[in-house]
Amino acid sequence: MAGIKSRPMGSGWIEPESPADPKYPYNNVVQGESGHLFEIDDTPSKERIRIQHRSGTFIEMHPNGTEVHKVYGDGYEITIKDKNVLVKGHCSITIEGDSVVHVKGNKIEKVDGDYELKVKGKYTCAVSDKASFLCEKDMKIGSGLSAEDSTGLGTGALKLYSGEKLYITADVSVGGEIFGESITSNNSIDAKKGVTAGELGFVTNKGGISIGTEEEPMIAIPKFIRAPYAWFDVCGAKLFVEIVE
Repeated sequence: MAGIKSRPMGSGWIEPESPADPKYPYNNVVQGESGHLFEIDDTPSKERIRIQHRSGTFIEMHPNGTEVHKVYGDGYEITIKDKNVLVKGHCSITIEGDSVVHVKGNKIEKVDGDYELKVKGKYTCAVSDKASFLCEKDMKIGSGLSAEDSTGLGTGALKLYSGEKLYITADVSVGGEIFGESITSNNSIDAKKGVTAGELGFVTNKGGISIGTEEEPMIAIPKFIRAPYAWFDVCGAKLFVEIVE
């Protein structure tokens, strides 16, 4: 039987055919007036036990120990106390309609291998209390990508909402542009290829503006512009300012 990684999701099993091939005098059948059936078949290599309701619902035990339980109607299973289930082989569950799982207590899932979830429609996860999503290695969060191939391009945007603040404790690398109402830094803001001012130009209330290079660092002080040499555009006229220490 193929491993789970080689199986298409949502498939992997079919109902086995009945091995029934009764031979006289090994097959013993008790049948009720309405059509109920109780069958004990001792045909060599075809041994079976079958209990069948007149509606077609049945339980059948095959020669190799396989059991098929088929319900031609609604099915209910109620356990008053604890229940334990152990499956030592592959387990496939196919639901052709909707599914609802209501856990009135806590729920714990432990997966020793990989965990894969594919949703063809919408996916919503709502948590009323605190939530944690932790990963010991690399993590990818994507939007506007192909659901089958994370490198494929699609359409969509990724939005992060927070009622207070968004904290990032590591460096941030952005391949595109950053737009915001304001940017505040407790240390410094470095621009590798220059800084472009908007309609108000460069505005500062508490500190100066320092223009220099890594070889000639300039220290800015309040209300002053410090630069080894620079051009400034004042009312359309070019003004060259040179400061010599």
